[in-house]
Amino acid sequence: MKIAFLSGMQDWKWGGSEILWCRTAEALVAAGHHVMVSLGADTEDFAEFTKLRDAGALVVRHEFINASRTDRVVSRLRSKTPKVPGFQPAWDRVMGFQPDLVFISDSGIYNSLQWMEFARDSQLPYVSVAHANVIHWWPSDHFAARVVSAYRAALKCFFVSQANLEMFRVQFAEPLPNAEVVRNPFNVSWDVNLPWPARAEGEPWKLACVGRLCPEAKGQDLLIGLLAMEKWRSRALEVTCFGDGPWKNSLQKLVTHHGLEKTIRFVGYVADVEAIWRENHALIMPSRYEGLPISLVEAMLCGRPAIVTDVAGMTEMIADGETGFVAEFPSVRSLDAAMERAYLARDQWQEMGQRAAQRIRELVPSDPAGVLAQRLVALAE
Repeated sequence: MKIAFLSGMQDWKWGGSEILWCRTAEALVAAGHHVMVSLGADTEDFAEFTKLRDAGALVVRHEFINASRTDRVVSRLRSKTPKVPGFQPAWDRVMGFQPDLVFISDSGIYNSLQWMEFARDSQLPYVSVAHANVIHWWPSDHFAARVVSAYRAALKCFFVSQANLEMFRVQFAEPLPNAEVVRNPFNVSWDVNLPWPARAEGEPWKLACVGRLCPEAKGQDLLIGLLAMEKWRSRALEVTCFGDGPWKNSLQKLVTHHGLEKTIRFVGYVADVEAIWRENHALIMPSRYEGLPISLVEAMLCGRPAIVTDVAGMTEMIADGETGFVAEFPSVRSLDAAMERAYLARDQWQEMGQRAAQRIRELVPSDPAGVLAQRLVALAE
């Protein structure tokens, strides 16, 4: 089979939304299929994509054009794809590849709309995968009609969480019968079995906040606001933020502003995920929106409970009070209520982590990318 992968990632070289399509492409190349990948600008030299090229995939790049506000408004009023420089040459390369199937990856739900419209208008069979979604992404009627048309024309519309699929159905008043939920890959061993981190009496409980430093999505500012509360200042907690991003300095300044330098620290990106969970007792994710966080799956596989907000697929994985704790809303007040319950049950965290490890293996396959690769081949046949 000849399968073309189109990445809609615009602002980052790499992120959780890229892992699923990249690992799936690797699985298809390993199985002897022909794969083409089209990436955003300045990503060709990234290690994951170099590895994909070395395995035999055709890796090319496309440019994203920052249209003016007027152009963006006009494009939403049109029923067909606007001719935007940068996309057309990339699509011409896709057409030259003559794929049996086009796989369109969207870090959100409609960032890759143009790719879908190109595929539909070219009468090429395609599938899409949508990652993050949030209820305030509410489309105008004209734009919604474009999105629904593109989604309906797909062979399959994959979502990484049921909650985000259901949100899409509300946002667009569209049942989307061709939708299907798939799971993201992860970066720990399937059979990982880490010992519980040692902790002497009086030492702090260690929490890890794992994800890119992006308060708009990941809500690190809510975590800082929580720990700035007087009652949390007096409790034995230590939080380490793993990840990087262009908001690192502002978040560090916020920590300094509240005098929390001894409570919250930033250590950057850590490739060895299992190393994170050898040292930390629980995950905390104060996210405002998500797809299905890979870091949550990894923490559970490593036998750690999680304190999360009730967004996207969080509660598809976490059973409140059994494998973790759920804040009803991404706010300091809701996070405080969930953290209070968690802190009072801290002596049960190890047992909860064991249940989390069992539960996640019932919900997520051991090789999600391999499962999706087989699904794509079946659709392309």
